[in-house]
Amino acid sequence: MKIKKEARPRQSMFIYSPSMTLIISLKIKIRNLERQLGEMQLSSEGQQSAIALNRMLEESNRARDRYQADYIAIRAEVLKLQAQLEFIRSGKGGDG
Repeated sequence: MKIKKEARPRQSMFIYSPSMTLIISLKIKIRNLERQLGEMQLSSEGQQSAIALNRMLEESNRARDRYQADYIAIRAEVLKLQAQLEFIRSGKGGDG
C-alpha cells in the first residue's frame, strides 16, 4: 500500500517580475536588430543604417546583460533568504 505524501505547492525556479519581462523583451529586440543588421549589410545603400543598427544592438546587449546580472543577484539573495526562513521554521534556528 502506497502512502500518499502531503502535496506541497511547487515553487518555480524563476520569480516572475517586471525585470524578467524586460530581459525577455530585450532579447527579442536584440534578435530583431541582428536580423535587420544582417539584411542591411547585404545591400550597399544600407551602410549608414547598418552602422546605426549595430550601435543600437550593442546598447541593447549591454542593457540586457546589466538587467540579467541584476536579476541573478536578486534571485540569489531571494534563495538565500528562503533557505534561512526554512531553517528558522524547522525549529533548528533562532533564539528559542
